[in-house]
Amino acid sequence: MTQSDSPRPRRTNAERSAETIEKILEAAIKCIYDAGYAGTSINSVALIAGVSKGAAQHHFANKAELMLSVAKRCLEIHNQIRWSVYSKYPPGSQRIEQSSEASWEVVNDPSYTALIEIMMASRNDEELRNGMTPILETIYQERQRGVDTMCEEFNLERTPLVETLIRTHVTALRGIAIGLMFNPDKDAFREELAMMQRYENAMRHYLEKEYPKKDVDNKE
Repeated sequence: MTQSDSPRPRRTNAERSAETIEKILEAAIKCIYDAGYAGTSINSVALIAGVSKGAAQHHFANKAELMLSVAKRCLEIHNQIRWSVYSKYPPGSQRIEQSSEASWEVVNDPSYTALIEIMMASRNDEELRNGMTPILETIYQERQRGVDTMCEEFNLERTPLVETLIRTHVTALRGIAIGLMFNPDKDAFREELAMMQRYENAMRHYLEKEYPKKDVDNKE
C-alpha cells in the first residue's frame, strides 16, 4: 500500500463536534443575512447546515444560545477581515489610516448584518439581552484599544474627543450596514464611507494640533 493509499486517520469526537458547530454557525449567519433574525430558527439553520435538528439542538439548546454563539463568531470574523487589510501595511500610522477600508470590508460581510440583527433583537429578548452583555463589553474594550492605538501612533493626548471620534466611526458603520439592508447600491454607501474618511482625517489633524501628547520626560 502506497502512502497515498493509506487510510485517513479517523477524526476524534471533538474534531467532528467542532466541524458540526462550525457548519451550524456559518449556516446561522447565512440564514440571518437572508431571512433576518425573526426568520431564523434552529430548524432552518439545521436545514442549511445539512445536519438534523437534533444535532443542532445537541450543541445549542435554544435559539438564544445559538445567537450568542453566532455573535461571538461574528466578532472573530470581523477581526480576521480587519487583519487581512492591516497586515498589508507596516505597523503605525499607515496601518491605522486603512481603518475605513478595513471597516468597509467588514460591513460588506454577511456576519456584520447578522450581528446587527442580533443586537437589535436583544432589545426585546431578556435571555438574549443578558447574554449579549459580555459580548458588548468585548466590543467596548476593542474600541478602547483602538483609541489607545490611535493616540499612540499619532502622538495624541487621550481626550474625550478621540473617544468620540472612534465612537462616531462605529456608529456610522452601523448606519451604513443598516442602509445596505434596504438599498443594495454599494457605490452610494462607499461614497459615504469616503466622506467619513475625509472627516476623520480632518479631525485627526485638528487633534494633532490642539492635543499633542505631553512629553512627560521633558517636564521640569
